[in-house]
Amino acid sequence: CIAFWRRSVGARSLTMSHYIGVMSSTTYCTFYPLLTALASCTVFPFAVASGRARLTAVSAVCLACTASHQTSWMAVPTEFWGHVVIAQVILTAGACVLRTGEPITLEPWQAVVPIAIFGSLIVGEYVTVGFGRLHYVAHGVSYICCLMVAISAALSKLLQRWFPFDEELLSRARTARIVLDSVCLFSVGIVLTNHRHDVRPVPKLFHEMQAYMVMTLGVVAGFVAAAASTGGSAGPGLRLLHCFCWVANGIFLLAMAALMYVWPGRDGFHYRWYSTADPSEAISIYLALSCFFSALLVAAGELASGARLRGAWGVVTDTKAAPDEGDIEAMSFLGSSR
Repeated sequence: CIAFWRRSVGARSLTMSHYIGVMSSTTYCTFYPLLTALASCTVFPFAVASGRARLTAVSAVCLACTASHQTSWMAVPTEFWGHVVIAQVILTAGACVLRTGEPITLEPWQAVVPIAIFGSLIVGEYVTVGFGRLHYVAHGVSYICCLMVAISAALSKLLQRWFPFDEELLSRARTARIVLDSVCLFSVGIVLTNHRHDVRPVPKLFHEMQAYMVMTLGVVAGFVAAAASTGGSAGPGLRLLHCFCWVANGIFLLAMAALMYVWPGRDGFHYRWYSTADPSEAISIYLALSCFFSALLVAAGELASGARLRGAWGVVTDTKAAPDEGDIEAMSFLGSSR
């Protein structure tokens, strides 16, 4: 353990008492941000997806207090909690779409948090630095696109509640989301392809890989919206793929927060353990591990939910719910399970 912490903190000639002090301080400054980030990205998505309003409010307040304490008193980089908060929102979306096979829909109280987050980010960006540089305009474009997805999710639920019998209006709203949701997410990915938030090699590659992942999410979200536009829902395979795309983006953001920004001075595990590694090789491993753990989470969530698999990639095998042969032949990758 002493050798491990010596390597981590760069200590070379400390006495045993100094080692104990360094280990205690480093352990606190490491595990406190990591554990609170993990807790917030677990409790909050569960609370929102399960409809527990009070737990959602409590977890949101605890998150705000914890992030403020760590950034103000412990000098944890703001980038750490910036990535964690966005990851939390993305993981919440993944939890919400796991069981439905439809585009994400949110109750008004569920949409308050993402709308407040992205709305405050837009206002804060304008008030603090303005939009005189394209670098800040890129932030604004990303926040606006994310805000539109949150509004779209909330508006869909409101329309279902206000006009439950107006099938034409609801059908047009579902059809509009094919373009709106997918293009907003795809636009965020386009911005990230060349956005220079952190000019170091590994963070640049993190953002580039994240860009392609968000664009993939946009495409899959469009497929799901197309499957739901006729009043049905995506098949089990497409539903799980949709959930996986959300979760993988969230896990990758958490990995970036821990590997790049967990300690003061924009320092993270990557720079303590693998600072001499090739950036391209490092990002490949981090991406592979993120996808692997995301797949495990989605599979575990599917098993825990007790949802019955009715087929794969849109093909229905439940004979009681199966459509006629003509409908089955018409089903494709975008298939609709009714």
